[in-house]
Amino acid sequence: RPSVEAVPSLADDLRDGMARRPRSIPSKYLYDEVGSALFDRICDLPEYYLTRVEAGLIRSVAGEVVERVAPLDLVELGCGTARKTGLLIDAMASRTPWPHYLAIDVSASALEAAALRLREGRPTLTGRGIVGDFQRDLGRTRSDGASPTTRTRTPIIAPTSASPCRRRRS
Repeated sequence: RPSVEAVPSLADDLRDGMARRPRSIPSKYLYDEVGSALFDRICDLPEYYLTRVEAGLIRSVAGEVVERVAPLDLVELGCGTARKTGLLIDAMASRTPWPHYLAIDVSASALEAAALRLREGRPTLTGRGIVGDFQRDLGRTRSDGASPTTRTRTPIIAPTSASPCRRRRS
């Protein structure tokens, strides 16, 4: 379970969510080891078509995206277990011998699963994972060691990751 230290805005998010009608809390608090494994299993269900549709879309445009953007680094916000990420990394590897991947996710276990999945068959891939909330911890990607003047970073936000983003009420 996330601790207050790991996700400093827990109290604010709970207070805000309990003031809403209907009451809610951000789903990021459900992604401990068990929650991440459950969501990964849900993605395999025939009824949950979103992951397959997104993978198909990425597969159809990955080469073109990499050709136009020419990234050396891929920054993924809310990566989960990186089910679709390999499609972009493989397209990147066709242009650069040393693609670099930086992942941010609230789940340490999901980041570990992503690392295992992406290392398989990609010996030149480098990178690291950051356990954090991409809405608040994006600044931590700047200290990743790749110079912004010599490398092109490409942030990727999957629609499923971005959809819960809401503006805070003033």
